[in-house]
Amino acid sequence: MRPIKTEFEKILAYSKGNTVTREDIDAVIVKPITENVFNLIDSIFEGRREQCYRLIAKLKSLRAKPVELISLLASQIVMIYKAKVYMLEDMPRSQITAMLGGGYGAEKCVQKAQKLKIENIRTLIGLCYECDKNIKQGATDGWTALNIIIAEYKFY
Repeated sequence: MRPIKTEFEKILAYSKGNTVTREDIDAVIVKPITENVFNLIDSIFEGRREQCYRLIAKLKSLRAKPVELISLLASQIVMIYKAKVYMLEDMPRSQITAMLGGGYGAEKCVQKAQKLKIENIRTLIGLCYECDKNIKQGATDGWTALNIIIAEYKFY
């Protein structure tokens, strides 16, 4: 309970006046790296590049490791891809969610898969693979690789 109280006190100290706004909360509360990765995935698929670059800067300031971010990004994209493949096989949504492990994360993957073309998902998987390979071969650094994924992915 103490961590919640501390976070609440930080928000109150930061807010100006008697009203706490969403901006106050977002400015004070540090979101876990995985949540920022989910937001990054949303932004990539929605074609919001500026938001992607802001999230990368935030992840960098949180001292996240770019190789781990690319790995998290790729694993989520693969889950979305699996959901899309199951959909194309006319599997019921509840069964797809269960096959992906159930829960909120699986449901989010199913929602994304409904909106995307399978070719777009494959393209993003390929970009992640190429960037990971380039990092491991020393051809590029991790932060540049993340920026390449965002710059080269075409949402349509």
